This record gives sequence, C-alpha cells and structure tokens, in this order.
Amino acid sequence: MYRKIAAIALTSVVLLGSTGVVSAASNNNNDVEAQINKIYQERANLLGEHKDGYEVEYDKLEKELESLGVDFLTPTEAQVLISQKNSLGANGSQIQPLVAIPADSNIH
Repeated sequence: MYRKIAAIALTSVVLLGSTGVVSAASNNNNDVEAQINKIYQERANLLGEHKDGYEVEYDKLEKELESLGVDFLTPTEAQVLISQKNSLGANGSQIQPLVAIPADSNIH
C-alpha cells in the first residue's frame, strides 16, 4: 500500500514538472536539463508500467540524475514542504475549499 502511494506521489511530482536542482557550471546547461527531463520521463514511464524488477532500473535512473546534479528531498523534508504548502495560502492565510452549493433542493 505504502509503495503504491509513494509511486503515485512520485509520478505526480514528475508529471508536474519538477526539474530538480541542477548545478552545472558549463554552457551545456540546456543539454543537462534536457537529459534530466528525459530521465524523469523514463522514470515516470517505468513507474506506470510496474513490471517485475522495475526497482533496479528505477535506482539506476536515480543514480544518473544524482550524477547530473539533481538533489532529492528526504521523506521528512518532502512532508514538511507539502504541509507548508497545504496549510498556507498566497498571503499566509488558511486555504479554504471552494464549495458549490446546489441550487436545487432535490439533491439528497
């Protein structure tokens, strides 16, 4: 169960365009970012397929990302960041859900 939730969360992060932190001091910055985006896409595809032994390939892709300068958050760091974003609005106020109250009273 935990593994599925983690896979879904990671896939969401990848699909939402998380590009990681890249520290490349060369003119090939665009090439590095293109490589990173390609590896992220490969990882997302790999997670979506859930083939046997995908963890080995996933770990290999993670090491490639680290070699390109991508830093990963620990689960604790990610949880802190998520809770901060979920609890604060743009001006620091609580986020309120948008509720559309039905106009018809025949809804039970």
